[in-house]
Amino acid sequence: AKGSVAYSLADIQGTKIPSHPILFSLLLAPFATSFPLQEIRLLALLSGLIGLWFLARLLLSLKISFLATVACFAPAAFFLPALPYYFLALPEILLFALVCISFWNVLSTTGDKLSHFYPGIICSCLAPFVHLRGLPLSVAIAAYLIVKFGARRSPAIPWSSMLANVAIYCAAGAAFLAYNQAVYGHVFGSVTTARPFYNMDSLSAIFFNWRH
Repeated sequence: AKGSVAYSLADIQGTKIPSHPILFSLLLAPFATSFPLQEIRLLALLSGLIGLWFLARLLLSLKISFLATVACFAPAAFFLPALPYYFLALPEILLFALVCISFWNVLSTTGDKLSHFYPGIICSCLAPFVHLRGLPLSVAIAAYLIVKFGARRSPAIPWSSMLANVAIYCAAGAAFLAYNQAVYGHVFGSVTTARPFYNMDSLSAIFFNWRH
């Protein structure tokens, strides 16, 4: 990396590597040479609106009260910092959409086959690649499906579906670690390029600090 680009990269043992998650930016990059920045930001807005659409579908499928629906939907749609961030190419915007699609799929689907949950599985497997904060989503969806299939007693526990679910997430986890090592130089990704992963302050900021 040379020039101004180098200032956005972390220097780890003499190697320039990204200091922030890059997947969302890579998805937007093909449009950068053909469209102005304002129009590219509309793609980020679109991903946020897709997330809101699936959040609304999930809430309507749960058949909860109107006040409960508004209480769940309004913070995601109107309150800070959500709305202003929809116009920025931040990975959390895409992550938000993946979270909404995943929970919409697994909580509103009435099917009993693993294939019925492929949208949630795919989105939850992609989430950690978008940002490390997506890791809890992967764990939550994987655990939910294992419990869901394991709780069946009639006609029998679908062991093939459970084992396939475990295999999918193990493969996704291995790919996630390999991707991080190749792109960021550490299995835990860009967290370590800007600040040590083992630092508890870094962990609390990543998962709990409202500014992040």
